[in-house]
Amino acid sequence: MAKKLTKKELKEPDEFQTFSMKVLQYVTENRKRLYLLGAVFLAVVLAAGGYAYYQQSYEAKALELYTEAANAVSFSPGPVPEEALKPYERLLTAYPRSAVAPLAHYHLGNLHYDRDEYTEAVDAYERFISKASGREKERFLVSLAHYGVAYSYENLKEYSKALEAFQRAAETTVDPAFQAMMDRNMGRVSEAMGNVEKAREYYEKSLVNVNDPLMEQVIRVILARLGEQAPGRSVEKPS
Repeated sequence: MAKKLTKKELKEPDEFQTFSMKVLQYVTENRKRLYLLGAVFLAVVLAAGGYAYYQQSYEAKALELYTEAANAVSFSPGPVPEEALKPYERLLTAYPRSAVAPLAHYHLGNLHYDRDEYTEAVDAYERFISKASGREKERFLVSLAHYGVAYSYENLKEYSKALEAFQRAAETTVDPAFQAMMDRNMGRVSEAMGNVEKAREYYEKSLVNVNDPLMEQVIRVILARLGEQAPGRSVEKPS
């Protein structure tokens, strides 16, 4: 059986009714403010959705240019024509913040190097290095970019800069064979700088990681030419 209401309860509004009236009154008094807040919220939602669409379209167009650039190089026999650089340059001008922009710098470095444009190659490689992410694939490309910078400086006969770049290439890789290659390169550059003692040190260091018997023999011949035979290495014979 339902509870019988008193006269006082019949005359007074219940709590829900009171709360509803207060909400209605607040809405009425603050209508403009609430409309503004609603408009701001809607604008934020639309902006987020619009940015997501814009970013997706931005990346898609950048990737399209990247593919065009890769194809231009693939189907260009012989020396790299200047036209092969244009799609990468257009990509970097129109979509500099795209995910493929760093790779465009790297490939431009390779193309400039192949065209004997060593100053431009250094600039492109270093731009890639500054923008590369920490992903494993790009970490390996960073080592190769330092390698490209080093060879570019060596061709420009800026040997001290070449030596520094080969050193950075060695420091950014965990591949022993690649490190051995960098040590050989640093030995060669040190020779060009007239520092025979340092060159010998690098060549001997490269023997630690070299895994190619022919290259090992080449290094030993170089060391002999430099006036000191490298210490022998023990080779295990197969049982």
